[in-house]
Amino acid sequence: MGKATLVRKDMNRLAKVYPFVIRTPRFEYVSDSNLVIESAVVEFNGGDTVTYMFKNLYSTVPTVVATSLNDSFNVSIISVTKTDVTVKASSATPYSASIVVLETL
Repeated sequence: MGKATLVRKDMNRLAKVYPFVIRTPRFEYVSDSNLVIESAVVEFNGGDTVTYMFKNLYSTVPTVVATSLNDSFNVSIISVTKTDVTVKASSATPYSASIVVLETL
């Protein structure tokens, strides 16, 4: 399971800013390790399970998060391997779900 810490920094504070110039903050998230992030939307098309094949190659089993895009059903992850993930819905539905894959290097 991957773990990464993200820190939010204001990039305008890294440069000299004079008092008469008011700049809006420009935030950037900086990680303490290298990350590989992949996201996708999968459609169930009337079924209750769907398998998503990863676009990236992973050296270890990545961390996967699945979220339904509709309030009428729940999703859960059945299995995760280095190449794919299987997501199951609480009922047969025509709706879709969002998947986020994270691996720390």
